[in-house]
Amino acid sequence: MNMKDGYAVRLQNVTKKIGNKTIIDNLSLDILPGEVFGFLGPNGAGKTTTIRMMVGLMAVTQGDILIHNKSIARNFKEAISDVGAIVENPELYGFMSGYRNLEHFANMVKGIGKDCIMETSRQVGLENRIHDKVKTYSLGMRQRLGLAQAILHKPSVLILDEPSNGLDPAGIREMREYLRGLAKNENTAVIVSSHLLAEMEMMCDRIGVIKDGKLIDVKEKSEFIHQDEGESWYAFKTDKLEKAEAQLRETFPNLEISLAGGVIKVKAVADTVAGINAWLVKNGYLVYTITQEVKTLEDRFLEVTGGRK
Repeated sequence: MNMKDGYAVRLQNVTKKIGNKTIIDNLSLDILPGEVFGFLGPNGAGKTTTIRMMVGLMAVTQGDILIHNKSIARNFKEAISDVGAIVENPELYGFMSGYRNLEHFANMVKGIGKDCIMETSRQVGLENRIHDKVKTYSLGMRQRLGLAQAILHKPSVLILDEPSNGLDPAGIREMREYLRGLAKNENTAVIVSSHLLAEMEMMCDRIGVIKDGKLIDVKEKSEFIHQDEGESWYAFKTDKLEKAEAQLRETFPNLEISLAGGVIKVKAVADTVAGINAWLVKNGYLVYTITQEVKTLEDRFLEVTGGRK
C-alpha cells in the first residue's frame, strides 16, 4: 500500500450533475489512514451520492476520486480492491446461510479461506449463528453480516452508510468499539455516514458536513463542537438562589444572567466565572456546583445546517 501521500481517500473537485441539476458541487476532501471520519448532512444533501461515487456505483461528472493514489474512474479494479463498503442496505442471499454468503463473496477474492471467514464472523459477533439461513436473521444480524462481508478481504478503506441501522444499543456500542479499534489497530480509514449524531460524536475523529451538495465544514470533532468558545453559558447551583441572582445582576450588569431550573445561568468567559465564584463565596453564598453547558454535535450540526430551514 502506498502511504507516502499521507491520505487514504482524496476527493478532488468532485461534481455530480444529473440533467441540469448539480447534486454535488466541486467537493474536495482528504481522509487519512487510521481515522474514523463522520460524513454528516441533512436528508438530500448529497451524502449517499458522494459515497456511491467513492465506491464506483455512480460516475463522477467532473473531478476525480483517488483511493491510495489510484483513480476510481481510470483504474477502478485496483482502486476498489482497497475498499470495503456497505451502501444503504447490505445485499445478502436469504436462502443461504451467513457462512455461505461470506464464502460466496470470498470466492471473488484470492486468499480468503475458512479460517478467515470464521474469524471475521467472530469479530462481528455472529459466530453462533453463522451457519443459520440469513432469512432467519434479524435486521441487526443482517447488518453485522454485511459488515463481515465488507471487511472480509481486510480493506484499508471502509465506507459505511448507516452502519448502526437495526442494531440495539449494545450492538451499536460493539459496532462503535470495533470500528474505532479497526482504525487504531489496523490503520484503516473508516468513513461513516449516519443520522445518529450522538453516536457519531462518540465514534468519529473528524467531522465533515455537506449541505446542498457543498462541503461547508471539515474539522476535528472537538474543534467542530467547541470552535466558537469564548463566552459560554455556566450554571451556578447555590443557596438563596433568588437573592444571589438579584445581587449578581447588580454587581455584573453587563452579563446575561437568568434563573432557571434551580440554577443561576450566566453567559461569560472562564476568567469571569472564576470572579463570580469568588464574589459569591466572599458574600456568604454556598456554591455547590458550577457547570459549563457544552454544545453537542447535534447542536453544532443544526447550527451549521440551519436546522430545518
